[in-house]
Amino acid sequence: LDRTTNGHGRVSDHDLAQLTALDAGYRYRSHGGDHRFRHRGTRIPLLVEVLQAFSSASFNIEIKGHEPSAVGPVLQVLRGFDPTRLVVAAANDGVMAAIEAAATPFPLGLAGHQVARLVRDVYLGRGISTRWQGRALQIPPSYRFLPLAQQAMVNAAHQAGLEVHLW
Repeated sequence: LDRTTNGHGRVSDHDLAQLTALDAGYRYRSHGGDHRFRHRGTRIPLLVEVLQAFSSASFNIEIKGHEPSAVGPVLQVLRGFDPTRLVVAAANDGVMAAIEAAATPFPLGLAGHQVARLVRDVYLGRGISTRWQGRALQIPPSYRFLPLAQQAMVNAAHQAGLEVHLW
């Protein structure tokens, strides 16, 4: 909360009423240095509000944190929306396992360690297992000086039936 709002601490330490009362434009600073959104009623939107407001957009929903208990409430919100507009993922292995266990109708991404193993296999010339077919490989162009968004990586992912999403 400290990075983006006038609040302090972790999101998980606050209830919904406290979060929606925060000024989400408080810390925004334009290139000119002004705080044009401070005290303008900008608040943290609910996930359902964002999905409704941008009804023709597609979304990558990453469930943050390390608590698998967050998966159920998020999936409950998502069930009211077209699965073709969404990809659901988590960097945390435990959270991703809970998503996988929920057998959702949504396309899935991969957890951090799943991506690491996949990247290792491609770099070692092993290719990518088709067990990931239908998933999204979401990677940055590079990670710690290791180029990831290379043609060989994209080709291997596509051959295994994965979409590639760069961030």
